[in-house]
Amino acid sequence: GHWNGGQCAKAMETMLPDAAGLSLIVLTHNDSDHLGDLPEILQRDVDTILWTGRVPPGCRRGAASGCPRPYQAAAKAVGNAARRGTTVINLKTTPLQSGQVFELGDVEIMFLGGWNEFPDVTGLSPAERENAISIMTRISYGGSSVLVTGDAIGRPLDGADDPCDASEAWAVQHLDPDWLSADVLIASHHGGDN
Repeated sequence: GHWNGGQCAKAMETMLPDAAGLSLIVLTHNDSDHLGDLPEILQRDVDTILWTGRVPPGCRRGAASGCPRPYQAAAKAVGNAARRGTTVINLKTTPLQSGQVFELGDVEIMFLGGWNEFPDVTGLSPAERENAISIMTRISYGGSSVLVTGDAIGRPLDGADDPCDASEAWAVQHLDPDWLSADVLIASHHGGDN
């Protein structure tokens, strides 16, 4: 959720008005427009949080002045949730294998890929490296599926016109093609041209 507007937190109130808990939150990566509403959402009980565990460059070694406030607030909220008993899967300390499934009743969420540090940073700008690590999942329910790719990178903006590079190329080269087959694709990086 974007740090301005609170739309995701408001949606949670609409979808789950009785303050019901959540089984799983997947934070694809640490960009402020993906975790801005997290502190409000984590007021609810949450069983499991899955995130990359990556600390943005501006937040490393005590450089708080360059650390985005939405990230600081989200990291604090995740820590508070962990202290309340939420299981936090941090890909830096607990790498997952592609194909691992989280079963939530009749819903199946398959972890496809995601990193604390992308394995190949050649040609990616610092911002693109932060997006390339995005957690990618396949959500299946009732015979239908949705592929969610966060801000996965298909090619560097300054790169060749090859549409399959970086994290998207990794997925095509390393994952079972059936895992990438879905009824709906949530376009990576908000439908951006890379």
